[in-house]
Formats: sequence, C-alpha cells, structure tokens
Amino acid sequence: MSGRELPTGWEEATIGDVILPYQSIDPTQSPNETFTYIDIGSINNITNHIENPKIILGRDAPSRARRVVARNDLLYSTVRPYLKNIAQVPQNFDGALTSTGIAVLRPSSAVSPSYLRHWVLSDDFTQEVGRSMDGSLYPAIRDVDVESAPITLPPLPEQRRIVEKIEALTARSRRAREALDSLPTLIDRYRQSILAAAFRGDLTEDVWGNDAPQLTQKNGPHPIPHDWEWMDMRALVTSGPQNGLYLPKTKYGSGHPILRIDNFQDYSSDSSANFKKVELTPEEQENYHLVDEDLVINRVNAPSHLGKCMVVSEQHLPAVFESNMMRLRVRDDIPARYIAYFLKSPQGRRALLSNAKWAVNQASINQGDVLSTTIPLPQNTEKMLKIVACVDSALTKIEAFRVEATVARDRLATLDQSILAKAFRGKLVPQDPNDEPASVLLERIRAERAAAGVAPRRGRRGRGKASA
Repeated sequence: MSGRELPTGWEEATIGDVILPYQSIDPTQSPNETFTYIDIGSINNITNHIENPKIILGRDAPSRARRVVARNDLLYSTVRPYLKNIAQVPQNFDGALTSTGIAVLRPSSAVSPSYLRHWVLSDDFTQEVGRSMDGSLYPAIRDVDVESAPITLPPLPEQRRIVEKIEALTARSRRAREALDSLPTLIDRYRQSILAAAFRGDLTEDVWGNDAPQLTQKNGPHPIPHDWEWMDMRALVTSGPQNGLYLPKTKYGSGHPILRIDNFQDYSSDSSANFKKVELTPEEQENYHLVDEDLVINRVNAPSHLGKCMVVSEQHLPAVFESNMMRLRVRDDIPARYIAYFLKSPQGRRALLSNAKWAVNQASINQGDVLSTTIPLPQNTEKMLKIVACVDSALTKIEAFRVEATVARDRLATLDQSILAKAFRGKLVPQDPNDEPASVLLERIRAERAAAGVAPRRGRRGRGKASA
C-alpha cells in the first residue's frame, strides 16, 4: 500500500497517527449497572452494521467486555480480520462496551470517520493487516498491527469529497445488489409456477394446438385436462419403494460412493465423484446399488426439504444410497422425470406430504405415503415426454438467468472495491490546491499530542461504568 506516488497534498501515515485513545473499564465493579455489550457476533459483516448487541448487568459481564465506545468509533474485529467484522458506532450505542477482541479506532480531527471506515473496508487494507495474522485454528491480529498499518491521507476537505463520491457510487451498487438478492425467491416462485402450469396442461397448449385445456376434477385433488386421468403411484411402480442403507460412521472414508441428502436438491445434484465413500459388503452393494432412471425421494429431513427428489443418471453412478431416502423404479411407459417433476410441483408436494409426520425440527414420510400419492397422467407416453421437454426447456432458461444473476452479484463486490482503490489513488475526485495539506494537519495533531503527553495508541484503563 505504501511506496506509490501520492497526489499533491496527500500524506502517508499510520492508523495510529489518526486515532485517539479510548477508555477501558471493568464493568464488574458496577455489578448492578446495565450495559450494552457489542461483541463480534453483534457486527453484521455483510451490511457492516451493529445488530442486536447484548444487554448485560455488570456482574454478568464477560472478561472481554472492557472497552468503552463512542459515536463514530470504528470497531474492527482482530479475530479473522478477513471476515471484515467492521462497523461504525451510531449515536444510540454511544457509551456501550465492546470486546477486547475488537480494536476501537476513534478518529481524530485528521481523518473523516467515514473516510476511515471506507479505508479499513478496502481489500488492500485487509491484505495489509492479514500479513500479521497469527494462528491457523484461531487466526487473529493484535491492536498494534491495526494501528501500525498504513493509511494515505488526503487533505480533510478532499476526504469529505471522496466519501461523498464513494457513497453516491456505492449506493447505486447497493440498490442493484438488493435487487439481485431478491431474485432467488422470485426464481423459485417462477420454477413452481412452471411446474404448476405443466400439470394443469397449460405448458403444452401450443404443442397440442389447444386454445385452452378443458379441465375437470375427476375425483382428484385438483382439476386436470379432460383426457388425463389420476393414478396412484403404486400402479406405476415396478420396484420399491426401498429405504436406503444405514452404516455407522466407522464405515465411511473409502470404498464405494454413497448418495447422501446433501448431494442433491430439487434442481441440482453432485456427480458420484463428489460423493462420500463407504465400505460395503458384496450383498450391500447388490441390494442398494442405483441404476439409471431410479427415482430417489428424501423421506426424513427438515420440513422445507422433506420430499425432495432426484432421477438418477449416469453422472450419479456408480453409487448406493443412504437410509434417509427411498428408491423406487417406475414402469417403462412412465418417464421417471415426469413423476419427479410432478412431485416437485406445488400440487405434487401437497399430495406427497399430506400424511407426513411432523416433529420439532424434522419430518418424515413413509413408503405408504409415496405409494398412495396420486399422479395426473396424460393419455400416452409421448405426451408425458413432451411435458418433460417443455419443463426442461423452461428450467434451463431459468437456470441460465440464475447463473447470470450470480455472476452480476459477484461483480458488484469487485466494482465496490474498484471504486475504493480508485478513490485511494486520488483518481475519484479532483484535488483542490487551496486545501490545507494533510501533512500540516498531521504535524499540528502530533504537536498537540506531544504537548499533552498523550500516546496515539492503546486505551486508558479505568474503573466504573461506561457513560453515554
């Protein structure tokens, strides 16, 4: 970060040069006083705001709750600094306590609080302090590492102009990020609407040349086209359902790939090369091996994931399957993917889970629940394959859009960092030759500190409660 040519009026300094001391207290000396305590968990490293600090009595204060913070202080976690648990203290937390695992950077008159915040949020600063990180299991830096890290200081009026420009530009990217963050929910709703339409007969209207399908209830759970029929799953299954294989943890590590519930979601799955491996007997391998077109249904899980299913393809083979799912095989004239798409649809999920057993944190379905699920069937295999093709096409387009949105979301983070890098090179706003150079301001502050006998780093220790 140092060594580059600085714009006119700028000065290279350290964080310690531009911060003021803070007070440290022992809250247990005021056992009945109430304190607001900001620990590392209270800092949201996505929004970089303080959220849900703890309210504690002095007698219950943890040993690390010692540092008194003030409005505009910058809190910088020295534990795993690459996570950027960084936040500025707002007015309503003035006088709160924070942890000794958080460096308190109190801006002096040499630096704009917002300029300092943007500086320490930059990737360059994170990399700089990261060089001092010690420990692999509990990686951390010291306060002195933060204080000795460099900062390039423009004149104070230019700092304010830089902050104004940064915040105007990042506000745009923040709005774009918020819009992109809402897309996963919208994408999921669109997938569900595609599947719902498919099993009302709407998705293939153009294929059959119908203006609109004529729907009829036909004693089923919802209306279907008049030439479709309802059929229980038991009439479609040729093998199973069969619950998967339970093995103790000691059997895991090497051997044969095993499909686990975290290897697939409704619209994505791993290949068998990424499955965990287990030691199997020849009999276990024979009884639980998967083949192409097997339908696998999750039978025990959190309620939100219960019933998720997958059709086995070549990428998943060879493999066996775990006990928290069941495997079944359907008739040759029924495409397994048609059944899977129905079970993923809103109508299908309601039918499949209608008799689920609910516990506190998980739910389950059994083989009977699966076999009694009613499936809406078109007249012939060709129509089922057409529906599968239409769903495949729609979901492929949705997935391409999701990938593009993810890439755009990642680029926004890069864009924000590019804005900061440009700002700290003096390329974001023009310099004003009438601004007082940063060197003059720094010298004045150093002289004032020397006259007062105040050190630029570390907190003063004291006793008593934190005052607001």
